[in-house]
Amino acid sequence: MTNVKFITIATFLVCFLLCSCGNSRKETEKNSNPQMEANDSLRVDSSVSEITPEMAFEGVNNYCHQEYDWSIAEENPDIMTVTMGEESGTEYQVVFRSYTGALVHFYVDKKTGKTRIFESVPSMNIKEEKGCIDLHNYLGKGMDLKTTASNKESSETKNSLTGKFVSEYDGSSLTITARNDGQYSVVVDLFRLTSLDDGVGVDAEGGIDFTATDAAGNPIGGRITLAADMATLTFVHSTWSLIENGAKWEFNRKKSN
Repeated sequence: MTNVKFITIATFLVCFLLCSCGNSRKETEKNSNPQMEANDSLRVDSSVSEITPEMAFEGVNNYCHQEYDWSIAEENPDIMTVTMGEESGTEYQVVFRSYTGALVHFYVDKKTGKTRIFESVPSMNIKEEKGCIDLHNYLGKGMDLKTTASNKESSETKNSLTGKFVSEYDGSSLTITARNDGQYSVVVDLFRLTSLDDGVGVDAEGGIDFTATDAAGNPIGGRITLAADMATLTFVHSTWSLIENGAKWEFNRKKSN
């Protein structure tokens, strides 16, 4: 009886040791091949990316040609460009450079195509978020027709932005003139306050962004928006004590006699 118990216990110990060796061998093989684990991780990461760099560039490029007036760049294409920027783990960056030197940064989500838009003016250290678009709406065929229509509309809009506008309240005036380089000359005369006669404006969403020199010799900037025949001037970048950021003036278009 004692021999039977001994044999049974010995058999159990042998089986236990064999199983332990087998598990240890599997763990050793798994830990000795980190490259396999790294490859598996890379395959998982790449499988979740739905937007390629080529798609990001195509969509943003189509958007820029639809939304911005490229006619000024016909003779010198290098003054307006769309290029790929830095790439993060979740987003592609595409950068549009205007002939004015302003930059528009597009951050394209690799999974969804949601694209955040930021406008910046490096010379004034300004960067503002302008909203977002769905990249998928700007991929594929049919963009040429949209671009042609957009350029025509842009030309008509440019003409509607120019002219002389006068305040009915105190006679202050705003004069906007189109320049040959596609920008605007902006002259502001605020009654008993100041005159800005060196303003330079560029197309912006819904109007014109301009910069000039204030009475203290520092840069001052604002946005001009138009609704029908009324122009609203809002100062957004001012360091002059007599004009605060957010200050507004309204003007009516002066009719030709």
